[in-house]
Formats: sequence, structure tokens, C-alpha cells
Amino acid sequence: MKKFIIIISLSFLGISASGQHEFSVHGGGGLSTLGYNPAAGNQHNGFGGHFGLGYGYFFTPKWSLLTGAEFALYNSKFKLPDLSTESPAHDNYHGIDFNFRSTVKDYEEKQRGGFLQIPLMARYTSGIFYVAGGGKIGFPLSGKTSGKTGSIKNEGEYPNEPPSYAEEELWFRGFGTFPNKDYPNRNYDNSLDFNIAFLLSLETGFKFALTEKMSLYTGAYLDYGLNSIYKSSSASEAFVAYRNPSGDDSRNAGFDLNSVFCSQYAQDGASHKFTDKVSPMAVGIKLRLAFGGSKSAPQFENTQLQKQQPTDDDEAARRAAEAEAEAARRAAEEQAQREEAERLAREAARRSAIETIQQPVSNHLISQIAPEERQRNEMDKKIAVLQQYPELRIYINGHTCDIGTTATNERIGLQRAERAKAYLISQGIAENRILGIASKRDTEALVPNTNEENRLKNRRVEFIVDNK
Repeated sequence: MKKFIIIISLSFLGISASGQHEFSVHGGGGLSTLGYNPAAGNQHNGFGGHFGLGYGYFFTPKWSLLTGAEFALYNSKFKLPDLSTESPAHDNYHGIDFNFRSTVKDYEEKQRGGFLQIPLMARYTSGIFYVAGGGKIGFPLSGKTSGKTGSIKNEGEYPNEPPSYAEEELWFRGFGTFPNKDYPNRNYDNSLDFNIAFLLSLETGFKFALTEKMSLYTGAYLDYGLNSIYKSSSASEAFVAYRNPSGDDSRNAGFDLNSVFCSQYAQDGASHKFTDKVSPMAVGIKLRLAFGGSKSAPQFENTQLQKQQPTDDDEAARRAAEAEAEAARRAAEEQAQREEAERLAREAARRSAIETIQQPVSNHLISQIAPEERQRNEMDKKIAVLQQYPELRIYINGHTCDIGTTATNERIGLQRAERAKAYLISQGIAENRILGIASKRDTEALVPNTNEENRLKNRRVEFIVDNK
């Protein structure tokens, strides 16, 4: 696609266009979003842009018709702090129906759509000012969502069972709290099938003549979607859908998380679609380099300009201007070098800070869960770094050696992480900066568990910095 645009753009330079025809390459950027009003959660606008080729035909020196082709990218984001939903499901393993309930926390979804847009606009030009209006039709080329959650808690309400049948040990069947078990930091990606988009388009700005047959348009544009590009009737899937294989795999069930564009949630016995309408919208700055144009455009005189001999004063002024420009250039270079050195120093300091945070706090006794004084001193160093870099967020993992049962090590590892989290919070670290805790048991040993010295190193707490 890029090679095609470059070839066509270069070919425009060789066109000896008549005064009625104008060929152009253009690009724009700014707010470029998929707009919708969700019934739950919050939509956040995104940034994008477009680039393409254009053709203009001048009916009169001031009026012209514009068309062409352009690729446009739209982005938006959806955030859902907390949602509880339920849906009917069938358990193939037990052969019974049940009520599948989910609680989703800190869900975030990014949506992206790519369109091939064909504009048809009328443009009026007066002097250096121009204004254009009309419409665009957008053909969908791509659509994708990418989601992630802080945690999902799934429960199953079965007939003749306690109200909350799902327990932690049933995580392999899709029940329990995630990402504490088998789904750490899981991303949920979906493809989107968009409809054709119809947009109202406005543009205004200034036209500057660069040469006799080349002009530069600079201005602002607005594209406003008139129709919904995603059918609300397609929102038939549950937001959290129980995945229930059959046959030999029927015991190992799970769940899927669907996009808010194509799903619904249920509360108090009623189903709700997240949104009824999704429309593209863009506003930003645009540049257009045009070749050819109206016959009435200002023409350069085809006469030889009389050369004038510079005077001594003119020469002195020229040299002074050159010296001033050179001094300004050097000052700008020195400023850029200072800024780059400062940036590199900040990056090095941040990397060192992350390394300090991620150094393990080891030497726990075999059943010790609360940090002792030496371990608290080590954590104090990490707390000081976290206070210095308030944007850093962490995960806390508890580890054990190979002594003990899996269940015991799971419990001790999780309790070590919980006590470390409690200590950080008591020292002023905000709880929302701790993204999660987990027990790694003896699955990630630092050194072989061959002697007590090595086992002391493996019995530890680790702080993992989230670099997203």
C-alpha cells in the first residue's frame, strides 16, 4: 500500500496538468475515534489519522469538486471498573444446566478500525482562504479489539448445591478468581466486522502557492459518522461466556471474554447491550500538497528580473544575519544535546530503580510468612524507590523451597505475598499500585534446592514492576 502511494505521488510530479485539474497527496491527524455511549463503563476517545491521494476538478476559478481515496485509522478505549453479570450455561461433564456468574474488575478494552474512505466534496477558494464540505463513504478494511482485566471471579450456581459452588480448586473448569491461577495477565482479543460508514466532512484553511503548478493547503478537518458501523443486533454473546467442550475434554472447561461491541451482560434477570450505536468521528489538522489547479491561480511573470548589485550596507547586513543564524543554530544544537543527556540520565536512573525494586527479599524460615526486621529493611529500600517513582506499579509473588506439600507451599507463598503487600500499604504505598499477588510455590527456584543455604535463597518475596 505504501509503495503504491509513493509511486502514484511521484507520477503526479510528471503530469503536465491543465488549469482545470489538480492532483494531490494529503495526510491528517488528531482525534480519530469510534464514538459510542456505553450502558456500563466509560468510553475514551483515541487518536489516529488518515493519508491518501486526491483529485480536484475546477468548474470555475473558485469552485472545484474533490474526490480521491484515503486510508483512515480510528481508535477508542473502554474502561469498566467493576461489573457483575450472569448467564445460563450447561455443564457437559455433569449433564446439567446451571447459572454462570462472573464479577469482572478493572477491565480495559482497546478498539481499532481501519477504513478505505472515498470523499466527494465541493470546495470554494478565495485568495488564500478555502472551505470545503461534503461527505465520505468508508469501506471497512480491519477491525480489532484487545482487552485485559485486573481480575475475573467466576462462580457456578448449580441445582441442589450451595449458592456458591465454585471454589479455587475448580479453576481448570473456568471457576475461581483469575488471574491468580492459570490466566495471569490474559489478553482477550476479538475481531470486529464493521459495516460501511457514511460521514459528513468539513474542511477549511489556507492555500499557499509554492510554484506555478504546485500549492500547499493547510487547515483543519472534521469527519462525523452518520450511521452505526456495528449492528447492535449482533450483541448476542454473553460478555463472559462459559466455554464448554464436549467428549473427553468436557471436564476441562473455561470461559471467553467478548468485546463490548458484540456482547451483552445480565443483571437482575434482564439483559443489557453495552451500546446500540458505534460511529466514527475525527477532527484534526490536515496538509495537502497539490499539483496543477485553477487557470486563474497567480502566475509567475515570465520575465528576467533585473539583478541589482548589492551595496556595502547590504553586504554587511547579510553577513550579520548569517552570523546571527549560525549562532542560533549552534545554541539549538547545544540545547538539544543537553536535553538528550538529561533524558538518558533519567532513563538510566529509572532502570536502576526498577532493578532495586525487583531484587528478591530472601532468607525466610521454612514456615515464616511475616517479614522480619532485616527483610523489612530491604523492603524499606524498595518503598523509597516506589515513592520516588509514583508511576510504577507492581505485582508481588511469594516463593517457597521444595519442602512441604503443594497445598502447604501454595498457602505459605500466598501469605508471604499478602504480608509483604500489607507492609507496603502500611508504609504509604497506595493499594491501587499493587496490581496483584500470587504464590509461585517452588516452581521458580533461583538456585537448586540441594541444601539449606540454597533453600533460604528460594524462600523469598519478589516485587515485579509492570512496564506496560
